[in-house]
Amino acid sequence: MPHLLKLLRPVAALAVVLASAMPGLAANSDEVRMATFEKAWQLINERYWDPEFGGLDWAGVRDELRPAALAANDNAELRTVLRRMIDRLGQSHFGIISGGEDAETEDVDADLSEDAECSSELRDQLVARIRSTGGGGRKHAEPGFDVGFVDGEVYVTRVEEGGAALAQGVQPGWQLLAVDGVKLSSVPSCFGEDLDARTLRSMVHSTATGLLKGPPGDSVSARFDAPDAEPVDLEIDRRIPSDIETVKFGNLPEVDVRFSADWSEGIVLVRFNMWMMPVAGLFEKLALELGKADGLIIDLRGNPGGVAGLAPGIAGYLLGEKQTLGTLKYRTSSLNLVAQPRKVTRAGEYLETFTGPVALLIDSMSASTSEIFAASMQDLERARLFGERTMAAALPAVIEELPNGDYLMHALADLLRPNGGRIEGVGVTPDEEIGVTLVGLRAGQDEVLLAAQRWISQQATQSETGDADQTKSDG
Repeated sequence: MPHLLKLLRPVAALAVVLASAMPGLAANSDEVRMATFEKAWQLINERYWDPEFGGLDWAGVRDELRPAALAANDNAELRTVLRRMIDRLGQSHFGIISGGEDAETEDVDADLSEDAECSSELRDQLVARIRSTGGGGRKHAEPGFDVGFVDGEVYVTRVEEGGAALAQGVQPGWQLLAVDGVKLSSVPSCFGEDLDARTLRSMVHSTATGLLKGPPGDSVSARFDAPDAEPVDLEIDRRIPSDIETVKFGNLPEVDVRFSADWSEGIVLVRFNMWMMPVAGLFEKLALELGKADGLIIDLRGNPGGVAGLAPGIAGYLLGEKQTLGTLKYRTSSLNLVAQPRKVTRAGEYLETFTGPVALLIDSMSASTSEIFAASMQDLERARLFGERTMAAALPAVIEELPNGDYLMHALADLLRPNGGRIEGVGVTPDEEIGVTLVGLRAGQDEVLLAAQRWISQQATQSETGDADQTKSDG
């Protein structure tokens, strides 16, 4: 169970663990700066999954850079030293986030940031927002639209039928500029240029999603850039969607899980927003009917992950024999994610393995368990992947506050997919790379979904042709 809890990772799979700064000392004193250096080094020393650090002399790195840390005149100079230390690891999801005194306003080279400014107050608000939302949807009402990235900017990708946003005229293809007064262009500059663009985008997405949610009955202020119009400011009611099931897992906060299964011309389209326990029962119920389907599409776009143990369970409905979906390697232990074919339901009903074509839809916000599932289905040649490369954030990672008020982000384990490759820092590349376009959004078309539907229809046609040829041969 501890392994599964570690995989419940917000912000594209980042858990935020906030510790207290050193009491009684100025955050920019020599003593606090040295305590900050030592704590950052020690946290990685204790938790990095490879005790040999891939041949890197980690103790030597500390000895080499300690004089530079001692010579640092302020937190800004110390951050430079800490980033030099972290760079020696050569891994993703390690970084220093400015948060203490002398927190610099950084010019981030990212698609989402142009002339953005970040105050210490905004930085604190955003870190708190990441901590509270988890990227997956806490127990809150929402305005009735989803957001995603097109060319590095945040756009409305889907508007719910009958929702408050649709009633206000919100349309797919509108750019979301600000939520409750927070400009999304300000977010990347708050987290530091040493974080990769995908991680920054995940933080923007988590922040935007979290700000859009709130108590039912309240409204949210949203500013949009609509086509051929001046920026549009709207007050949109927040409502609780009818298909939400609120669940609690362990000591984690309550989360809202959404699951849908829509049938169209023999193809089943499954969507769920998080890998949480209700998904297991709902998918099992669907599995009883899957034999009637020509194909299955699982939409994992925007799905930040959740309980890793659910991936083998869902895979069991699609695999005819026992398979390993991946291996998590911690400092002192390993965990194999093994999928067993599902032959009966929990109620004892007989199940047939679904052998039809399976398509998975992924994008840059698909993370953690979504990446584990997609990578394994691809390696085992059980599904074809459509969309964009995933977030490359399949590892359990944390953000911890340092004594000077800055934050250290670091990963805790490594993950190997069935073919022996890594997901962290690499992502899962789809078999057919198709990006969402503004033209498609504004025309009401989901190009990624359409491509998957065409492929399944082709597989069904080929299967029918093969059956017909076999019948003639038998005759």
